[in-house]
Amino acid sequence: MGIPFHSLSRAAISLTLLTATLWSVLPLPVQAQYTPPDRGLPGRREGGGTRGNGCATSDRPLTALAPQFVVDGTVSIYGTTVSETPKLYWYVPAVNAQALEFVLLDEDGDEVYLETLPANETPGIVGVEVPAAENSTLSRLTPNQDYHWFFSVVCDTSDRSGDVISEGWVRRIPAETSLEAQLTTTPPTQHAGELAQAGVWFDALNTAAQQRCLQPEDMSSLEQWNTLLGSIGLENLTDAPLLESCPAN
Repeated sequence: MGIPFHSLSRAAISLTLLTATLWSVLPLPVQAQYTPPDRGLPGRREGGGTRGNGCATSDRPLTALAPQFVVDGTVSIYGTTVSETPKLYWYVPAVNAQALEFVLLDEDGDEVYLETLPANETPGIVGVEVPAAENSTLSRLTPNQDYHWFFSVVCDTSDRSGDVISEGWVRRIPAETSLEAQLTTTPPTQHAGELAQAGVWFDALNTAAQQRCLQPEDMSSLEQWNTLLGSIGLENLTDAPLLESCPAN
């Protein structure tokens, strides 16, 4: 004997109500949509130089994976971090360069950190972490100060006039208590979205990069990465590979 139709109907209704209840109590994933701060400092997101694209061998330019927005008529390349050792990222096109160079200056224009990286003929995304100060566990970044960074493709070390350069700013800010609480009570897959909504760009990007690197086939990690880059107008770089091993937590 088959199951009466009215019993099937009651079962279907019960299942529907249970599903609705679960959706109402389960946390929804946080979209990695960046909220920019109301602050601007001039910079250059795409690399430029006195000789055009210099030694680049592709059409895509050197591009900082950093927000670009206009504040009081000024095109600003500016982002924040709550990390003592933040990591910044760039898309580097295929180049016949001799080196890559990252320089960080403080508000007085004094050098805080310099790192030279080998150039890679394969186009992709390169990251640079600002380490703690030498012989110390202290951060190189003083909270609530702006730091000016430059990232260069060095085409000829004997003639730096041909460098292709991008530049921008980073500011270390204290972490809000509410944000810290969120990050300790939610899964790592949601952290990039929470940091992005809080306006903490560089940490949001690094978190998304870690997730993408550690779980390259995971659709939610890929969607998070795509949404985050898309929120600052860099949809064209979502398919670029990470040219390094998985970043450390």
